[in-house]
Parts: sequence; structure tokens; C-alpha cells
Amino acid sequence: MKLKATEYMYSSARVRAMENGIIGAHKLRSLADSKSLSEVLEKLSSFGLKQREAEDGAGGGIDAALADVLSCAYAETCDMTPADCRAFEWLKMPYDCNNLKLAIKCRIRNTSADELLFDFGLVSASDTLDSVFAGDYSAFPRNMAEAASLAVDEYAKTRDPQRIDTLLDRACYADMLECARESGEVVFVDWVRTKIDLTNVMITLRLIRMNRAQAGKMFLEGALLLGGELDTESLLRAYDSGEEELFALILRSKYSKFATAAQKTDMSLSAIEKCSDDYYMTLVKEAKWLPFGAPILAAYLVAKEYEVKNIRIILAAKNAGLSGDVIFERLRESYV
Repeated sequence: MKLKATEYMYSSARVRAMENGIIGAHKLRSLADSKSLSEVLEKLSSFGLKQREAEDGAGGGIDAALADVLSCAYAETCDMTPADCRAFEWLKMPYDCNNLKLAIKCRIRNTSADELLFDFGLVSASDTLDSVFAGDYSAFPRNMAEAASLAVDEYAKTRDPQRIDTLLDRACYADMLECARESGEVVFVDWVRTKIDLTNVMITLRLIRMNRAQAGKMFLEGALLLGGELDTESLLRAYDSGEEELFALILRSKYSKFATAAQKTDMSLSAIEKCSDDYYMTLVKEAKWLPFGAPILAAYLVAKEYEVKNIRIILAAKNAGLSGDVIFERLRESYV
């Protein structure tokens, strides 16, 4: 049963206070302008993000600290929620999907996945490995559980690892949409459907640029996510007609601001993907205008995801010796 927005008054007030701890645009600019990677780490420490000490020679460092950021954010949000956290489970499902894909592929290749899985989904990393080893996926959301078994069978027939990805990605978003609808929060449904549409646009664009003709269209038919506002038939027609038609389609839709922003860039895939991420954050930031309610808590979790993503971009770019200006241009829109 959906809780009334007023039942989130206390938790909304707490989250508003917690938003002050987000590493936002100003601090990100400072990190980007750092002279070295070590200076970035020092500043992160001063911002409250300290590297975790390794235990038994593993599990430490900045990667572990960033994983802790998300784990702690979700735990804190659940602790202050006036009921169970099922309304927010859709936010965790992509991590389950990635873990399943990695674990299945490593099982097929007979390699270890222990250091690759992210222990932040609805199913723990260790339980994910046990599920794949036993071939029992009942611990996962319904669509992903069915897709995991099908993906293993499909790979046995085709030897195509991309089938594992496409089947599980489609199932993951189906579970996310189902969970968002069950929450009773219309905003959550809109956010998930937007994610579906933006993901589908990027899939279509990549395949157009790969120029795989009919083979590309066949792949696209199986890869497009279901449940968005941009119907798959329109995207398939855009694939046939080319990139210009794809952007014409987007400009006629609710995503015209995304398309306009993308067309002002160099139109590289990385630049367009940034515009896609920024569009989604702009949508999520509308929760800042709400006095209270579940979307405020979910927006905080998305904000922490973007914080972690931006920090990872800075770390990788600084390690590559890029300038502060170049790094800052690559950063995603911040919630604060």
C-alpha cells in the first residue's frame, strides 16, 4: 500500500539535511582542478570520503569507499522510511542485473567473479555466485530470474555472450517498472520509463553508427527495452532511416531538450550519453521542489549514484593526465 506523502515528513526533513553532505558541483570543480591524483584523494578525505583500510589484503581503497557511499545511503534511507523499503527496490535492481551477467559469464569461462561483483543489489554478491553455481535464480526479481535461466540456455545454443546481456537488461527494466508501479508513486514510474527511453535511444544510435544493416536491426529488435514512451517500432524505423531521423523522432517527443542539448555538442557518443545522464538528473531534481514525500528519498539515492559516478570520472581522468577544464566538461549534472 502506498504511504501518504505526509508520512514522509520526518524522513524528508532528514534527507534535506543529508543533502548538504553531497559532493556537488563546487567541490567537484575543486577535485577536477587538483594537480595530482593524490591531491584528489586528499580532498575527498577532507570532504568526508576516506579510503577504507583493506582487510586480509583485500577490500580496501577508494573503490571500497565509493561502494560504501551507496550502501550507506541506501541503509540510511531505509532506516528512516516509515514502512519497508520496497518502494525503492527498483533503484537496486541494475546492480543485481550487472552481477548476474558477470557471474554467469565467469561461470561459463570457469573464471572467478569474486572481485567483480558489486555488493549492493537486492541479492548479495555471495548469494549471486551461489545462485549461478546452483542454477537456482529464485532469489532474484521475477523477470530477472526467468531471464537468467533463459540466458544460460541461449548461450549454450548460440555461444553469443551478448544474448546474456540483452535478455537480462530487458528483464531488469521490466522488474524496475513493475516495482515502480507497485510503489504507487507515479513519479517513480516516470523516472523508470525515462531511463528506458534514454537507454533505447543510445542503443539505437550506437547501432546506426556501427552500420551493421539488417544484422544490426535484428540485434536491435532483441535489445530494445520495453515499457518506455518511445515505441520500439518508431525506433526500428529510425534505425532504417538513419541518425537524422532518430533525432527528428526525439525532437518530436518529450525528450526534445535532450536532443537539442546533444546537437550542441560534438555529437560524439560520450557527449550524447552525458546529455542523456544530465536530462535524467534534471528530471530527478524536480523532487527538490516537493515539501515531503517518497520522491525526495529516491532523489537522494540517485544523487549519491551521480556523486559516485562523477568521482570515478575524475579519478580516471586525473590518472590519464587530463586538465581540470576537460575533466569538468565530462562530469554529469549534480543534484546540488
